[in-house]
Amino acid sequence: GLTVGSGERLYQRRVLSDGTEALILGIGITWELVGDATYGFQVFVGEDLAAYQRRLARFRQQLFGWFAAVMVALIVTIWLLLRAGLRPLSRMEREITAIEKGEAELLDEDYPRELVGVARNMNALVRSERQRISRFRTTMDDLAHSLKTPIAVLRSELEAEAPESGVLRDQVARMQGVVDYQLRRAAATGPRTLAPTAVKLAPICREIASSLRKIHAEKSVDFDLRVPDGTTYPAEQGDLYELVGNLLDNAWKYCRTRVTIDVEIAESEPGKSLLIRITDDGPGIPEDEINQVLNRGHRAEARRGDAPGQGIGLAVVAEIVGLYGGGLQISSGAARNGTTVEVRLPIVER
Repeated sequence: GLTVGSGERLYQRRVLSDGTEALILGIGITWELVGDATYGFQVFVGEDLAAYQRRLARFRQQLFGWFAAVMVALIVTIWLLLRAGLRPLSRMEREITAIEKGEAELLDEDYPRELVGVARNMNALVRSERQRISRFRTTMDDLAHSLKTPIAVLRSELEAEAPESGVLRDQVARMQGVVDYQLRRAAATGPRTLAPTAVKLAPICREIASSLRKIHAEKSVDFDLRVPDGTTYPAEQGDLYELVGNLLDNAWKYCRTRVTIDVEIAESEPGKSLLIRITDDGPGIPEDEINQVLNRGHRAEARRGDAPGQGIGLAVVAEIVGLYGGGLQISSGAARNGTTVEVRLPIVER
C-alpha cells in the first residue's frame, strides 16, 4: 500500500491491479480536535494516464507534422534562394555561349555588384582578343601589299639582260624596311587586360640613354633626365622600351648638343595620365611635314642629313600610343630651334 507522512506529498506513477496505469497524488494531514485530540488522514487521488498518453501522442504527431512542414519550407526556400542567386551566373553562361557562337558582341554589364567586375573584365578580354586578331590581319595585309611592288620590280630587273645593281639595292632596302616595321609593329603587345604590371620609367630611360651614348659616341650630348624615381606606368615593359627608345634615338640623332626628357603624372580629363616629353635642339621639322613624319617610311627633309634611318620609328611610336588609347603631339620651332615630342598615356584606375 501507499503511505505518506503528515505534511508530506507523494507523486507516483503506478500500475493498478486491473492493469491501469495511473498517476497518484497523495497528501498526509493531521486534524486537531477539541481536547488536544488529533487524527491523521492520508488523502490519495489517482488519474488514469490513458488520456494523458493520448494527448502526448497527439502532440508528438503534431510536432512531427510541424517539423516536416518547416523542413519542406526550408528546402523550398533554400532552392529558391539558390535559383535566384545563380540566375545571374546562368545568364552570364548563356551570354558567353552567344559570344562563342557569334550571336553577341559583348556581355551585358547589368549584373549584381559582385559580378559587375567579372563581366567588365570579360568584356575587356574579348575586346583585347579581337583587337589582336584585327591587328594581325591588318599587319599581314599591309605586309603583302607593301612587298608586292618591290618584288615586282626585282623580278623585272632580274629578267632584264643587264639588271642595275642600284635598283636592286634600293628595292632590297625597301623590303627590309617594310619587314622591320611590321616586326616592330607586331612586337607592340598593348596594355594587359588583366593584372597589369607597374613598370618604372627612370631605369628604362637611363638604360636607353647609356646605350645611345655608346652608339653615338662621336656626338657630345648633354642629356637632361627629369624622371622621378617612383614614377611607374601599368604597361608591357617591351612597349615602353620601344616607345621611349625610338623617341630618344630620334632626338639623339638630330640634336646638336642637348636632349631633355620629362616624365610626370599629369591630371587630365577624364583622369590621370602619364606625360612623356622629349625635346632636342636639332634642326626642327617643317610645319607642313609634322603630320607626315608619323607615316611609315617618311623622314622630314630638314632632318635627313647623314643620319641613318628608314622612317619607321615614329610610326611604331604612334602605333604603341594608339594601343594604349593615348595621344601623340609633335611641335617644332623655326629652323634649328629643336623639336618636342609629347606622349600622353591614360592611367586606367582598376
